[in-house]
Amino acid sequence: MEQTRAARGAVVAGIVTVVISGWFASVAAAACDGVVVSSASALGAFQMAKSQMALDAAIGCPARLDVLNSMNRVDLIAFIASYGLFLVLAALALASGRLRRIALIFIGIALAGDVLETATQLWIGSRWPFTTTPMLTLLAVGSSLKWAGIACGLGATGLSMAEDRLGATRWLGLAVAIFGLLGLMVFVSPTPPPFIPLAFLLLIGACALSWRRGPAQDTPPTAFR
Repeated sequence: MEQTRAARGAVVAGIVTVVISGWFASVAAAACDGVVVSSASALGAFQMAKSQMALDAAIGCPARLDVLNSMNRVDLIAFIASYGLFLVLAALALASGRLRRIALIFIGIALAGDVLETATQLWIGSRWPFTTTPMLTLLAVGSSLKWAGIACGLGATGLSMAEDRLGATRWLGLAVAIFGLLGLMVFVSPTPPPFIPLAFLLLIGACALSWRRGPAQDTPPTAFR
C-alpha cells in the first residue's frame, strides 16, 4: 500500500478508535450494593482478573454485568477492528524493513489475544457466577497476549520511525517506542497505566504529519531496506 494512503487511513482509523474509547469512558456506571464504580474501571478490572475473587469484585452484580457485556460486544465488533486497523496502517505508513515485519507480527498477536480475551469475557458473562478455572486461564492468556503484543508492536513501529524518519516524526517515533514499551508495566501494575493511550495519540499525530508532508519530505533516501 502506498505510504501516504496508509497514513491517511491510519489517521481515520485512529480517530475512530479515540471516539470509541470516549464512548467506553462515557458509559453510565451501575451501582452494586450502593457502591458505584465507573464502567470503564470495572471493564479494566474484569480484563485483568486473575482469580475468582478479583472477577467477582469486578463484575459485582447482574446490573453491572449487563453493562460490561454490552461494552464487550462493542469491543469485539468495533473497537478491536478499529485499533487493529490503525496499528497495521501506521506500521505500513511509518515503519520499514525488519522492524516493520516485527511490528506487524506483534500487532497480529495482540489482535488474536484481544479477541480471545473479549470472547472469554462474554463467555464468563453468560455463565457468571458459575465460572471455571479454564475461563480464568483463557482470560489471563488473552489479556497477556493483547498487552504484550500492543506494547511490542508500538515499540517496533516507534523504533523504526526513530531510525528511518526525519524531524518531528523521528522524535514522535522515539516517544511512541518509549511509551509503548512502558505499557509492559501493565504486568506489574494493578491497573493498566496510561502509557499505551499516550503512544496511540502520538502515533496518530505522526501519521497525520506524514500524511501532510508525504514520504519524500519525511524519509531519507536510504531508509527503506
